[in-house]
Amino acid sequence: VRDGPIFFKGKVFVFTGQMKLMRRESAELLVSQIGGKSISAVSGNVDYLVLGEVASAGWAFGKYGRKIEAAMNLIRDGGKLRLLSEKQFIRVLRKAYNAIQGD
Repeated sequence: VRDGPIFFKGKVFVFTGQMKLMRRESAELLVSQIGGKSISAVSGNVDYLVLGEVASAGWAFGKYGRKIEAAMNLIRDGGKLRLLSEKQFIRVLRKAYNAIQGD
């Protein structure tokens, strides 16, 4: 996972896995309200892949699913995509949303 600031405005997000702290639809709506965009598939246009906290049973056997595999291939090929845990995403989402609400 690459470090550095996480931005929402003009950025593209994809969600994968079951989220524990909020529904995926709510996360997608909040992203759009603060200037980002959510799409359903990983591609070279994606800035962030958010990994839901509820892991798939297959992860224990190294089977991460199509979105994670596509993301890893893009990263390996020098792509800009970053992986975010659900907790990371929620933390920066709160800060960004609160900053906008304070304006």
